[in-house]
Amino acid sequence: MSRMNNDIVVIDHGEIVENGNHETLLAQEGKYYDLYMTQYAGFAT
Repeated sequence: MSRMNNDIVVIDHGEIVENGNHETLLAQEGKYYDLYMTQYAGFAT
């Protein structure tokens, strides 16, 4: 059985700084969180 991988890799200045799924990265409140909040500020999640 094939399984999809839903990991996200966050790269900053050529270096991997975070990786994980959407929920994990949001909970860490790091670079992914900052980008997500900038993109979706004011929208319901």
